[in-house]
Amino acid sequence: MIILKLHNDVTPEKLIKAGFRQQSENKLLFRMRDRLYKDTISLSIKIDLSKEPDEQIEWYVIDNNTGMSYSTFYFTPNSCKDLVRDTVYRTFREVLNELDKREVLYMDGDENGNKNSKI
Repeated sequence: MIILKLHNDVTPEKLIKAGFRQQSENKLLFRMRDRLYKDTISLSIKIDLSKEPDEQIEWYVIDNNTGMSYSTFYFTPNSCKDLVRDTVYRTFREVLNELDKREVLYMDGDENGNKNSKI
């Protein structure tokens, strides 16, 4: 399971510089959406700095055609090679690496449940 965590010294300014948009009604709520595969699959991250640390981040990989979760990203059958999923996962890792470099958030664990994973 992939767990995203905020860096300890994250600030609203760092979030905005990293590409997050501050919500007008709640100044501690930030959202970011990034394409992972063409216009069809995207990453959506919501950060609420007013919540407890373990509840601050919500993230989803979304199939834009259906508006629902891209289930192949979360549940991978071992039956065949999925080139789209591989591209989505590689781009997901690139986005998270960039956010980690900017000291915004990092991945604690990987898809196999290993803690403190290097992406």
